[in-house]
Amino acid sequence: AQGKLLARRGAIVDLQRNLLEAIQGVRVDAKTTMTDFMANDTVRTEVQGLIKGIEISDASWDGEIYTVTGRVKLEKVRTAVLPGLPKVPGQKPVPPTPPAGKISASGMLIDATHLPLIPAMIFRVVDENGKEVYGIDFADAERFLASGLCDYHTNLTFAKGAPRIASSPIVAKAVRTIAPQNVDIVISNADAAKVRGSSYDFRIPCRVTVVKR
Repeated sequence: AQGKLLARRGAIVDLQRNLLEAIQGVRVDAKTTMTDFMANDTVRTEVQGLIKGIEISDASWDGEIYTVTGRVKLEKVRTAVLPGLPKVPGQKPVPPTPPAGKISASGMLIDATHLPLIPAMIFRVVDENGKEVYGIDFADAERFLASGLCDYHTNLTFAKGAPRIASSPIVAKAVRTIAPQNVDIVISNADAAKVRGSSYDFRIPCRVTVVKR
């Protein structure tokens, strides 16, 4: 029993170390990773607290090796980075979702499957003139923390049916990514005009899905 207990403890320490490495590699925005953000004492303390309080979802013991699986919710990681963000999203009144068929656009799906896009917690979508169409400034803080600026998918067909963007999203083919980081996305001026002209501002509740390679 003592050996099993020690093995479990060792497995959890390994899991926490692996998780810390994974979190440090997360790209926050075009310029920074979580490693950079963790130079901020508040952020570092928050992340360390997350890792200590890891939720163990599965555990097994074969008599020799103890294996554990755990997870940390991205919502908690987003909350941890908030003190280090140069811009913090504000509280915005979230518009009620109009009934299907009464809406010009229920969300936005960006197809970037042909581009070397790097997923990030915070990114910008701009038009061909460089004017911002979507990003953290447009989002409600609560929605951003709960579900992020977007969902990333790798399957276009699956993404089109995602509940997040509902039944009638604007489908925008990305024109390019902004080098060298390839985090921020350029869409056409025509698609940008559709977003800005939508009667329902789906940007506030972050109803955006991005499909990558």
